[in-house]
Amino acid sequence: METTDDNRTLTEADGQRARHAPMDLEQEEAALEKQQEIEGEIIQDRLVFPDGGLQAWLVVLGGACAFFVSFGLSNAWGVIETYYLQTLLPNRPESDISWIGSFQFFGMFLGCGLCGPLFDRFGARWIMIVSSTLFVFSIMMASLATEYYQFFLTQGVLQGMTGGMLFNCSVTATNHWFLKKRGVALGIVAAGSSLGGIIWPIALDNMLNNTSSNALGFGWSLRIIGFICLVLLIPACFFVKGRLPRRNRIVFWDSDAVKNPQFVTFAIGIFITCLGFYIPFFYVTIASIQDGVDPTLAFYLLALLNGVSIFGRVIPGLLADRFGRFNIMFVACFTSGILTLLWLTSTETWEIILFTCAFGFASGAVVSLIGACPAQLCPYGDRIGLYVSMVMYIGSLGCLLGPPIGGWIVGAQHGAYWGAKLFSGVMIVAGSLLIGTSRLLQDRRLLAVK
Repeated sequence: METTDDNRTLTEADGQRARHAPMDLEQEEAALEKQQEIEGEIIQDRLVFPDGGLQAWLVVLGGACAFFVSFGLSNAWGVIETYYLQTLLPNRPESDISWIGSFQFFGMFLGCGLCGPLFDRFGARWIMIVSSTLFVFSIMMASLATEYYQFFLTQGVLQGMTGGMLFNCSVTATNHWFLKKRGVALGIVAAGSSLGGIIWPIALDNMLNNTSSNALGFGWSLRIIGFICLVLLIPACFFVKGRLPRRNRIVFWDSDAVKNPQFVTFAIGIFITCLGFYIPFFYVTIASIQDGVDPTLAFYLLALLNGVSIFGRVIPGLLADRFGRFNIMFVACFTSGILTLLWLTSTETWEIILFTCAFGFASGAVVSLIGACPAQLCPYGDRIGLYVSMVMYIGSLGCLLGPPIGGWIVGAQHGAYWGAKLFSGVMIVAGSLLIGTSRLLQDRRLLAVK
């Protein structure tokens, strides 16, 4: 009888364990998910964003210096391209020259993409030092170049890749220090490239196209620029630093991101946008000369475009923190596309100047928010650099293909630029619609702050 009772007790205990086993398994899974959430969502507790303070604003200052040098010099490519076409490499077709600038922008986005995982693992200091050194080296080597392939390797590949690493460190470090004020902080950082876009074209035009006996020539013009870059990158290396915990391994791709339709749609939108986005930067000078604008004024158009974009990077950044970064990104991108299509009808000098100013303002917002939007979609503080990098990987292909396609269209039309303008505008508008779709996938309410 005792044995029977014992067996019955044993059987009942087994049954209870069997009934509770699924519940225990569910509890374990829930606990594991909770632990991963606590480890991943570092925003909540120990990693509250300062959103200000001396160190945070020094990061912004250092980032602005890095942007002034890297992206700012790339924004002056239109002046260099015109000089190559007219003076240094006159026998090369326009599409060949475009490949140098195109690969420079491609390299910037690709270098930015490669840098993000390295930043998440090692921080900013050594990446900034190495990339700054190689960036200055690329300019010095370009000053000694005489053949097309040498310009391509120095200005297209090395300057582009190292400039992209400076870009990523500046954006990711700023994301580490700001959340509520992230839009305006990144806008100030990006304004550094606009300031560079004002100064570099004017300086290059005066040094390269100076017909007096005091002309410096191509080599010394680039060497002077290299020394200026060196002076500005020294404080950038000291000021730009991260603050969030580092990852314990290097990861170049995140499976969670590619499963997120909001992220994927945004990334594809950036790719399509980049197919057309930089064509105005490349061709506004030389296309304006063809339309009858005085060559002296035409060389200042790029500086004007970048000058207006200072306001386009800071003011929309303020609005983005108030009304939503994706909302402002969509409006800015869509407006840039419409303005580029209107560029088709701009033939008078005043119309071209008006387009230059309007496009400069709208495009400035796109550049300043391109790093803020993927950071907003990232649920893990230690993967912000990776999320920004993945968008840059995809966008780099658009930067690589877009300007040469524009150059090929110009060649196919025997020097006419209307086809390249049309291609540019259509691509930017199409990309903006996907960015808007990504915003609606987050919240279908049209007035939601996203």
